[in-house]
Amino acid sequence: MGHDVSIAIEWGTPTKYASSLAALEAAGWEIRDMTGSSFIREDATDSGDWLMFQPVAVESVRDLVATRDESRQFAGVVLMYRNTLHGCSFLWIDRNTLVVSPSINRVELTGGWVDASWYMSRLCQPLLAGGCAIESVSLNETLT
Repeated sequence: MGHDVSIAIEWGTPTKYASSLAALEAAGWEIRDMTGSSFIREDATDSGDWLMFQPVAVESVRDLVATRDESRQFAGVVLMYRNTLHGCSFLWIDRNTLVVSPSINRVELTGGWVDASWYMSRLCQPLLAGGCAIESVSLNETLT
C-alpha cells in the first residue's frame, strides 16, 4: 500500500513565486533533480506538463518561474534539500497557493507515513523568515 502526500500552503497576501522560491533556496532547498533540473515547461497549458532531468542553468529555471508568475500562469520546479537525496515537486497554482509534493526519497516514519515535522520545519519556518505571509498549511496523505 502506498501513500500520496501533498502539502498546500495558502498565503495571507498575494506572494510572487520568486519570493517564496528565494526563501526556500536561502534555507537549503536547491533547484536540482537527481540528474539535472525538472520544471514545468515554458509553454505548458497543463500542470502535468513537466520537463524532466534537463541540463539547464539554475538561473534559467528561476527566470522561467518568474516569467510564468508575471503572466499569471502556474509554475513548478523540483527542489532537493541540501546534502540529501530528499526532494519535492513545488507547484505554484497562483500567488495565493503553493502545493508541495514530497515525492523523491520521501522522509518517512514507521509504516510509510510521511514525517510531516521534517517537511514543516524545512518549509514553513524558511518561508516565514523570508517574509512570506502564511495563512494556512494543510497536509493531505492518502493511502493508495
